[in-house]
Amino acid sequence: SELDTVRRQNEDSEQQLYDKAKSLKQAFVDDISIAIGDCVNRQNSFIDKIASSMESSSSSLGHVMRYVKGISRMGGRSMLLSLVLAQDPNIFISNTDPPREGNLVTVRQGEDVIIDCRAENMFPNNKVVWQKSYFDRYDRRQIVLISTGVDVEDTINHAIEKPTEYTWRLRIKNVQFSADGNYSCIVQLNKISLKFDHIQLKSWQEPIINKIEGTNDITVSSGDTIHLVCNATGRPTSQIEWMRLGGAPLPNGINIFSGEILRIEEIEASQRGFYQCKAMNRYGVDNKIIRVRMIFQPIIQDQEANIYQSVGYRTELICIVESNPEPHHLSWSFVGREILDLPGIYKLNKFKSAFDRVIYELVIYNVKKSSFGNYVCEAINSIGSTTKVVTLLESKSPVASIKLGKIMSGSFAPKGFIFGGVIYTQNVGIFNKLNTTLTKRTLKIHEHAAIELLNNMGIPTPRQFVANSPDEVYSVCEKLKKETGKSDVVIKAQILAGGRGKGLFESGLKGGVKILFSSSEAQEMSSRMLGHRIVTKQTGKPGIICRQVSLCERLYCRKEFYFAITLDRSSANAILIGSSAGGVDIEQVAEETPSKIFKLPVNINEKLDMKKLKEFTKLMGFDKKNIDQASEIFSKIYNFFIEKDSNLIEINPIAENNEGQLYCMDCKMIFDDNSSFRQKDIFKLRDDFDLDERDIEAKKFGLNYISLDGNVGCLVNGAGLAMSTMDLIQLYGGKPANFLDVGGGASANQVTEAFRIILSDDKVEAIFVNIFGGIMKCDVIATGIIEAAKTLHIKIPIIVRLEGTNVDEAKVLIANSSFKILPCDSLGEAAKMAVKVSEIVHIAKKASIDVKFELPI
Repeated sequence: SELDTVRRQNEDSEQQLYDKAKSLKQAFVDDISIAIGDCVNRQNSFIDKIASSMESSSSSLGHVMRYVKGISRMGGRSMLLSLVLAQDPNIFISNTDPPREGNLVTVRQGEDVIIDCRAENMFPNNKVVWQKSYFDRYDRRQIVLISTGVDVEDTINHAIEKPTEYTWRLRIKNVQFSADGNYSCIVQLNKISLKFDHIQLKSWQEPIINKIEGTNDITVSSGDTIHLVCNATGRPTSQIEWMRLGGAPLPNGINIFSGEILRIEEIEASQRGFYQCKAMNRYGVDNKIIRVRMIFQPIIQDQEANIYQSVGYRTELICIVESNPEPHHLSWSFVGREILDLPGIYKLNKFKSAFDRVIYELVIYNVKKSSFGNYVCEAINSIGSTTKVVTLLESKSPVASIKLGKIMSGSFAPKGFIFGGVIYTQNVGIFNKLNTTLTKRTLKIHEHAAIELLNNMGIPTPRQFVANSPDEVYSVCEKLKKETGKSDVVIKAQILAGGRGKGLFESGLKGGVKILFSSSEAQEMSSRMLGHRIVTKQTGKPGIICRQVSLCERLYCRKEFYFAITLDRSSANAILIGSSAGGVDIEQVAEETPSKIFKLPVNINEKLDMKKLKEFTKLMGFDKKNIDQASEIFSKIYNFFIEKDSNLIEINPIAENNEGQLYCMDCKMIFDDNSSFRQKDIFKLRDDFDLDERDIEAKKFGLNYISLDGNVGCLVNGAGLAMSTMDLIQLYGGKPANFLDVGGGASANQVTEAFRIILSDDKVEAIFVNIFGGIMKCDVIATGIIEAAKTLHIKIPIIVRLEGTNVDEAKVLIANSSFKILPCDSLGEAAKMAVKVSEIVHIAKKASIDVKFELPI
């Protein structure tokens, strides 16, 4: 009777028929099966009647009926049963790339996203529709992306793919924030019924600070009110924080300020310097450094007012001047008379340091009775003048003199330079004459790799090969002989340090660059290089193991030139350096004959001016016929320099052969370590074998370490503070053993590893820990120090100066520990203590005496 009811209701809507059949299926499956069997046995025409009544409908039931009508007589009972028991279409989001979390998929702006929709139990006329709705509740727009069947459509931002028969894949290309929303995969069952599944898409972006808009480096006058502006994009919205580099508090007295605009009212000289804007969200961090310079009259820093020395000994008086503009007049005077350089009596030295600082030193070679009294240091600039009195008093016993020496300068306001792989200060080397600086975070590559990069640029170089064994050297020489027709070959030790030409191998061989005249001679020579340590002026005493040699054809050159491109951090631009005196010690040329050094500043945001470049090559001394070729070579190198984030490219020499052809004979390349994420082809050339083991360990733990020649180990947070710390150690007569910056967020474990690295240097005789706790917490440092003393069995004295966040807790931790850690609140006193203690340990070592240090009462 129920089936008869269905049959009689042909005039009902297709939805009613569908619902009726569905209810029968759910409620009376067993009874229906029996009834269907009886009906089929009595009259097959009943199937035809039901099918005919609904086959024209677009409902799922109609699809099944049309199917049943065609094959019912082949198995009427099962076919009609399938009509009632037919499954509804099933649709669901099966997969996403990136993987989803619940019903949400997040993707980085600019990347593609894939959403797979799987539709099962479909009938031929069902449709699959991708539809997007926006998050904004006031925006009710809905965009149909694709209506499937046979047709598959692509748009600029979307593509529909069919990887399998039942999968409809939506690919959203180059996702932007406008792509955010709900994406629904829909199956249309009939005119009013549908089934769907959906997923929510949210795009994200790590913070990006606009380096052009907002505030860049500025120069202000004392008393000005300034606004430092930092604009950043990001999703979620970036949080902006301001802080000062080096750990100094902000002008309002706090360490960190949140907000896009930092207001500084009535700025003072002490508030100039480097301000860091940091943009953060859950996906990353971006930084921008703004230098605030100030025009102010000279300020002479407070130093010891009284200096003591015995008659007959040398002494130095130091005047540290901060000034902008730089003083046009600096002088020392005694009893009303200005002191001048007098050989053997007086020597005046001027050193430029960071942060508008000049150190003016008066050396008195032989103190006499008449030398005692008041000395006046005077500094004058266009704004005003300042004086400072230092009194020289007689001492009964000689006092160790202060030696400024060579101090490596910092990364944020440096007056130090990397040149030929070495870090120089402004009072030495070629960059004296250029007033040019470089960053110290670098990747150095081997000469043979640099030569290959030049070849890839289309720049002429001698043919070269690399060998790792004496037998390979012989084979390479034979190959070169066949190609060039000459037996002459140049062999060069491949190490990541300069000065190899005058280096000394542990095998007794002098010099890492040799001209040889046969394959067997080259083979024998390489056996004295490969696997042996070479010591140069840049490697220090341990030297570096030579693991490779390069072999190149010998070219006969009639002229040699020097060319380099580096970065001038003071002007934030590139600078080209050239000289007609190539192939020699260029630092010596710059010192003795600076007129032979030429430079061409280049704005990195503009194209290289070829007219100026040709004038530059002409000044370097190139013949008229070579100016175009030289300019083309320099232009290619400059473009590579910018494109590959290089810090230094040095060609020494670039040579002209007898036919007038130019060749780059030797090449050094240094790249910014921070560019590794986008210069993957360059950083594949990294060779850490030549690095100091301590450098490798430091990198492993996220520490910034550079080994130096002194005996006072330094552990500091922040590059600027580290530079000041080393300046003070040097100022009080000591020598820093290292630069080690643990950064602003070091853990106790990193501090322990920092101690392990410092202690691996046998020269270290005292450790000076100088921490300003801004981001870094002093109690974390204290915990690391105590843990290091416990696990590493430290026997040398540790001098600790802590200031800032959680300093009181840190002092309690140190006081309650059983280790001999010497605390000191004053930075100057702490530096003095570190120097004095290291001297005591040094003397005791020589005398084989064990010295113990107790905490001061």
